Amino acid sequence: MPRLRLNGLICLVVLVLPAGQPSAQAEEEVPTASPPDAAADTPDTKPDSADTKPDTKPDTKPVDLGAYLIDVDPNDNAVYLDPAMTGDNVIIVWGNRPDKPFERDTTLRITGPELKKRGINNLGEALDQLPELFVRAAGRGGTQIDIRGSRKGSVTILLDGIAISDPFYGNIDLSAIPVTDIEQIRVSTSPASPIDGPGGPGGVIEVLTSDAIGPGSVRARLSANTLPAADVSATGRTMLMDHLAARLSVSVTAGAEEFELRPPGASESSFLGEDRQQSVAAMRLEYRKDRRRLVADLWTQQVSFIETPAEDLSGNILSVDGESQGRLGIAYDDKRAGFLLHSHGYFHLLSRQSTFFTDPELLMPGQKEDLRASRAGLSMLAN
Repeated sequence: MPRLRLNGLICLVVLVLPAGQPSAQAEEEVPTASPPDAAADTPDTKPDSADTKPDTKPDTKPVDLGAYLIDVDPNDNAVYLDPAMTGDNVIIVWGNRPDKPFERDTTLRITGPELKKRGINNLGEALDQLPELFVRAAGRGGTQIDIRGSRKGSVTILLDGIAISDPFYGNIDLSAIPVTDIEQIRVSTSPASPIDGPGGPGGVIEVLTSDAIGPGSVRARLSANTLPAADVSATGRTMLMDHLAARLSVSVTAGAEEFELRPPGASESSFLGEDRQQSVAAMRLEYRKDRRRLVADLWTQQVSFIETPAEDLSGNILSVDGESQGRLGIAYDDKRAGFLLHSHGYFHLLSRQSTFFTDPELLMPGQKEDLRASRAGLSMLAN
């Protein structure tokens, strides 16, 4: 019998007065254009002769990044990360700009280029690299993250500021975020702010994805292992017109892991395949002009699989026949009358059909489950 659960978040308005896992992998990244407003190399300010003056741009200003000096558009709110950390290319990350209306107490722990160097295939493997985090299976294909003993419901995971746990069980499928999208992973072991909504007393994990605005590029990654399983993901972005850009990401995963089963009293083991099929797609449209930014994000997932059963078949075997999720998010940033403004809203929908079997041949279906749940949230902030 269908079960329905609807969670709603209360609109939160805050006004603050200003105060002072073995595998074989292949990977490719193909840039198609250069950043329009930034130069990755240090400008040559040494004159060739006494009459030669340094070549400077009147519409840029130098920004000191320690060992690097680059010119940036003074009207661009993005932060330009140190190339020593991010690789040869200067990466623009709007979510980490210096003059945000709200600063989460998170620390940068790993970047997209570092994920590439380490051969990380998904967000779960990336988080497993961090010593203060413990990644564990949560059943029904989900994952839970522990921070220093804090478990489900106590740790908030934000994707570009939006909570990504499913709206029914609160689990997180970390393979559902294309790794080619990830630019930064930031972690805080302090409690989450009330501005981010309820939950998060045990800490916050913040995942920032690549902007649509920026040099056109295509990133692709292919991985396979001996389970066997294979995963391919790709992300591309391009400018559509002045101040408007799009980013499209896709990820496809197939798994054929064999589970060994030995019921009590059986002389031989039997095997059951996982038969995982998963596809994920994400699209972002981003408009940015000076301090004004409007972003629309759409994410969808389709997945089916056999959940890992107990080896002694002490319980039923869960087959997720089909799970569909969709999430729409909209964010707006601006500066008006001296106030930094930020607002975002989202709607998350989940539909899952599952069957519980009592035999390893999956010939004797028992209980069927049809879940439908949704969650929506809205936040507005002025500082």
